[in-house]
Amino acid sequence: GAGESIYTIRPDGTGLTNLGHPLGAGAEGAAWSPDSQVIAFGSHPGDGRWQIWTMNADGSNKKLVSTGKGRCTCAYYSPDGKWIYFSSTHATQPGAQPPATLQWWANDDYGGLRQEAAQHSPSLFVATWSLSETPPTVRSGIAAVVGLFSYILCAYQRTFGSYDNVQYFTSLQQTLPHFNWQHAECPVYRNNFYLIGQNTRGQGM
Repeated sequence: GAGESIYTIRPDGTGLTNLGHPLGAGAEGAAWSPDSQVIAFGSHPGDGRWQIWTMNADGSNKKLVSTGKGRCTCAYYSPDGKWIYFSSTHATQPGAQPPATLQWWANDDYGGLRQEAAQHSPSLFVATWSLSETPPTVRSGIAAVVGLFSYILCAYQRTFGSYDNVQYFTSLQQTLPHFNWQHAECPVYRNNFYLIGQNTRGQGM
């Protein structure tokens, strides 16, 4: 929202530092790179047109890395740090193609998720308020492959339109009994929840 910024703080509560944001309106969804040198985050100039940016750990060198078009949110790094994955509405028309600088997964292209889970050890699937805003066909496709990952982190709101997200994510949890799960309401944002799982089959452990 307006005026929000990205902060860092030590685990003991000291050293609170405002890293700022580039557009003067809002920033959210910070994600550290695997080497802890760069932070990816979302920011917008006040009109709701979220884009993905990166900056150094000290807040310097802020760069726009997404397309500048559509709504781009929920960024996170691949385990090797070579890719930043995020949700986008950039290429939603039939036949639309993403820029050559992006690796694009859409519709029923879940083979890319299988490849990610197979190539990285450990592997991490993150869906923060993104999977919970997709239609049932997309949810079903992702549910069929997400159990291949070493770890799963989902965040979601209680409902989205007519969808009961608590029911959906509880069902997802039950269909993956080979995971150890933590499923709880967020203590800060009421009616929002976290679902965190660890694969116990040894894949990528």
